[in-house]
Amino acid sequence: ESADNSVEVLEQMGFLYNIAGDYAQALRFYEEATDSLNAQPYSRRNDGAIQLFGDISSLYAFLGMTDLAIEYSDSAIAESNRQGGLMLSDVYRFRAGIYELDDNVAKAMECYLRALAVVDNGVTRSDKDALRALIQSERAHLLINAYPHDIDSVNLAVSILEEAVECDEFDPTDRV
Repeated sequence: ESADNSVEVLEQMGFLYNIAGDYAQALRFYEEATDSLNAQPYSRRNDGAIQLFGDISSLYAFLGMTDLAIEYSDSAIAESNRQGGLMLSDVYRFRAGIYELDDNVAKAMECYLRALAVVDNGVTRSDKDALRALIQSERAHLLINAYPHDIDSVNLAVSILEEAVECDEFDPTDRV
């Protein structure tokens, strides 16, 4: 009887259990949210559907079930495209995380570049400079973790981070 969107509420509960490490409960809520989503007409779907598919993909990636993670990420991309590209840069960022967990640095980097292209060429709800800085900082983090002993990769990561911290969204006192 709540006025809140059931998919969003159930998805958020699943997300909370997921970050708490209770994956069985997270999956239970994600399944319930998926059932609620399937009962809705497409015209009533909102960004909660995108978030649901993205969060399920992240859960499966963390559990080492890469194929399922990619399938749900594909669903998040399709739903985002259906909704005019809503949250698409986030979806590509999360997909990069799937590939990073699977030790596929090249695919992860490709996803970060796609996320940047979406920010540059698509519609966003957030400040484009802040989104670029976030994506670039995650990209730099991947480079440093993947190639800590490769001086060229570390130098590239440092230059990416130097550019990213120029964004007003970052507190200059956090710079190291």
